[in-house]
Amino acid sequence: MRFHCRRCDAPVSNELEPLFDASKLVEEDGEAHVPAGTFALSDGDYYYGSLGVYLLNLDDAVDTRHHRRADRLYGCCGLDGGNGPNTLCRKRHEIGTEKSDCWHAHALLLDPRRVRRRPDERIVYVLCGLSFAGKSTLAGVIAEHTGAAIVSLDAINAKRGLYGGEGVSAEEWGRTHDLALEQLDRLLGSGQAVVVDDTSCFRFLRDNYRAVARRRAAPCVVLHVDVPLETALARRAANDDSPTRATVTEAILRDLARTFERPEADETTWVLAPRDDPSTWVRRALVGARRPRRWYDFLRGAGVAPDP
Repeated sequence: MRFHCRRCDAPVSNELEPLFDASKLVEEDGEAHVPAGTFALSDGDYYYGSLGVYLLNLDDAVDTRHHRRADRLYGCCGLDGGNGPNTLCRKRHEIGTEKSDCWHAHALLLDPRRVRRRPDERIVYVLCGLSFAGKSTLAGVIAEHTGAAIVSLDAINAKRGLYGGEGVSAEEWGRTHDLALEQLDRLLGSGQAVVVDDTSCFRFLRDNYRAVARRRAAPCVVLHVDVPLETALARRAANDDSPTRATVTEAILRDLARTFERPEADETTWVLAPRDDPSTWVRRALVGARRPRRWYDFLRGAGVAPDP
């Protein structure tokens, strides 16, 4: 499989195979971290802030170039990658970070929010946020536009005769989470992209989803639907007046907000604000590169026009 820029679909890597044996990753300064011809998913341990990104051998990069901003190109004997993405595709879109300095192993870190892999496009989108944030709406839009399957913890609870908005024990939530992990693993094994529709309110829950994705060599991105508690409470009250979904008691919603663990800096996360329209956001962030957007893209795809 190869990696492509999400924005323009330009290829940025050679044909690669997933590396499942972590013992083959090298951590000696100045050496290639990943064997040539393979890619791995980072567990975040070696390169800080790299949790869930793709790791490539620098020799497997294709038609990439360094950033035009000098402040992204700091380093001693190479690039340390400490000041943000420093690697661009041939159309000069940011795709990731080169780590080539003398004090660590060398690799190209590709951000799954900026690249996609073909033909295998398995990816896990873990939704995160308060009840009434709009997560299920977003999950439906992602599924519609990308063909991803939805793993809904509310749906799993309903099949078990449980309703989280009215109170469920920690033990029962744990069983529901285990069933969601089993569904996720099964869907990834069949080659599906997956949206996990959950509050994902604790870090360990998100870590569990990432662990399943890593075993299946699939990237995992957190989509934090970030709405204030006041907005969620107002939507809850409106739903009580004109129900469109299962209710959640005010006490449970307030307790969720009190204990909610926001995604941390080392988690690969997209944040959606209340003002973001889900359909527009999904088309722009997740789907945009699938459809040519300018007339010469159509001609080039037919072999008629040269690259601009």
